[in-house]
Amino acid sequence: MGLSVVLSLGLAFGIWAFLRHKPMSVRLMIVLVPLAMVVVLIGAANIIISIKAGYIGDSFWTLGTGGRVGVILISTFGLTALFLAIGWKSKLFKRLPIWVGLPMDALVGIVTFAVFYSISPQIYYTLYQFIFPYLPNQVVVKQLLDVEKVLQIARLVVGGSLSDHLSGIALWAILPFTLWMHAHRVPDDPS
Repeated sequence: MGLSVVLSLGLAFGIWAFLRHKPMSVRLMIVLVPLAMVVVLIGAANIIISIKAGYIGDSFWTLGTGGRVGVILISTFGLTALFLAIGWKSKLFKRLPIWVGLPMDALVGIVTFAVFYSISPQIYYTLYQFIFPYLPNQVVVKQLLDVEKVLQIARLVVGGSLSDHLSGIALWAILPFTLWMHAHRVPDDPS
C-alpha cells in the first residue's frame, strides 16, 4: 500500500474520530464535502502529474471565461446538492445497526452518484447551447446508468481529462463522506 493511500486513510479516520461526538449539521456537511475530496486526492497521488501539467489541451480550456465560470458553477452546485442529498439519506441508514447501515448507505450513495453522473451531460449540453447557439436541441444522454463510464472515472488514470478526474474524485469521496455521516450516533442538529 502506497504512502499516499496510508496518509489518505489516516486523514479519513482522524476526521472520523474528531466527528464522533459532534452533531451533524448542514454547515458541517458542506465543509466535509471538500475534505472528502482532499482525502481522495491524497490517496490518488498518481493524478498529481496531470494536475501539475495543467490539463493542457483539455476541452475546459477551449471555453471562454463565461463558459468556464458556468461549468464551475454547475459542477459546484450539483456536487453540493448531491452530497447534501447523500448526507440526508445517511440519516435514514443510521437507524440501522452500523454494520448493516454503513455499507448499504455507501452503496446507495455510489449508485445515486452514478445515476446523476450519467444524466449530467444533458445539463452541461444545455449550458453549451447558450455558449454555442448553433447546437441543436437534442438528448445527449444515452442511458440512465452508464456503468462503463462510471468505472472509467473510478480508475483515476494518469492522463485522464479534468472532468474525469474531478468526477472520479467526487465518486470516491462518497466513501469517507458516508463514513463520517455514521461517525456519531447522537441526534442531528437541525441547523
